Amino acid sequence: MNTSPTNENDTILFVVNPKSGGFRSSDLKGLLAKKLKNQPHEIFVSKSAEELKEKLPAKLDNPNLSKVVIAGGDGTIMDLLPFLAERPHLKIGIFPLGTGNLLAQNLGIPIDLKEALKVTLNGRCQPVDLCRINEKYFILNAGVGADAEIMARAQKSKTKQYFGVWTYVVEGAKQLFLPRFAKFHVEADGQHIHARSVGVVCFNAGGKVGRNLTMVPNVLPDDGLLHGCILRVDGLFDFFVGLIQILSGRRGHKRDPVQHFRAKKITITSRPVMRVQADGNVIGKTPVTMEVLPCQLQFLVEPHNH
Repeated sequence: MNTSPTNENDTILFVVNPKSGGFRSSDLKGLLAKKLKNQPHEIFVSKSAEELKEKLPAKLDNPNLSKVVIAGGDGTIMDLLPFLAERPHLKIGIFPLGTGNLLAQNLGIPIDLKEALKVTLNGRCQPVDLCRINEKYFILNAGVGADAEIMARAQKSKTKQYFGVWTYVVEGAKQLFLPRFAKFHVEADGQHIHARSVGVVCFNAGGKVGRNLTMVPNVLPDDGLLHGCILRVDGLFDFFVGLIQILSGRRGHKRDPVQHFRAKKITITSRPVMRVQADGNVIGKTPVTMEVLPCQLQFLVEPHNH
């Protein structure tokens, strides 16, 4: 069992996003003061991207630092990826304080802060592939089309801070009843796929998109592959059949319009141009190229015998 207990002389850095929905400063400071009495640690509350860029590198380059804990949601994790990509020796913990916390769900990291701290202190190291998309990074998934539209609209919504994940559900329902189709060309390690679709999604660290919904099965965080999913449609009937196939987890039906593919490098173009999201953040528009950087990061997760 590859556990990674914290040495009492090692420093643990907690990088906190104060805007995350589950963040309460007093709760976090109280917990760490109680549980880490004799453990060197530092809490860095980041208030802006500029502050991250200016102050975080020096903290991460502390020679006594062995673990960094990200206290925030999936967006916070994505903001830190450029810094972590350059420091693959660091072990990464997660305090899930965001709206969806999909990476924590896919890696099996507890939502409860006390349990998440136990994983940080005594969990095992799980290698995780990092993915580059154009000039940015992602871990969970990247998508073109419908899911990027959902993210864009939800992020602009004034109700997100009040309704959390339900804002995404509402925007998803709008896409369901008013789907926007496009012609996609996907090149996956030399394989060419042409399809009329509402979008293409590629998964890396896991196929979960919610607590009880898995879009693509058997996605491993360290298999060195992106797992793609494209819903081929000639009309609304195929669109709804494909959704049923995805939601029910059934594959291989003779009328199944969902096509799955795996590759180390994927390029996607579309007509018309479509939005692109990576780990929930809208990062631009098509065309886009993504590729896997195998086992670039190591996250702290539950021990195997837990």
